[in-house]
Amino acid sequence: MLKQKPELPPCFQVLGFVKIPENKDQIKARYRQLAKTAHPDRGGSFTDFVRLRRAFENSIKFLEQKERGGSND
Repeated sequence: MLKQKPELPPCFQVLGFVKIPENKDQIKARYRQLAKTAHPDRGGSFTDFVRLRRAFENSIKFLEQKERGGSND
């Protein structure tokens, strides 16, 4: 039987990734790019910006846990 590939965590999906990035710099760059249009001061909605910010924070935490060898559940 084929082993099913784990689904990409939602925090990475919100940031537009199709696979888990290799490092935090990739996450930070994507966040900055998206924040330019999502920020309320730039015409974005508060709700969308909060969602983006939470996705950024959770993505960073995910990679930090992965680096420490911890569980990502």
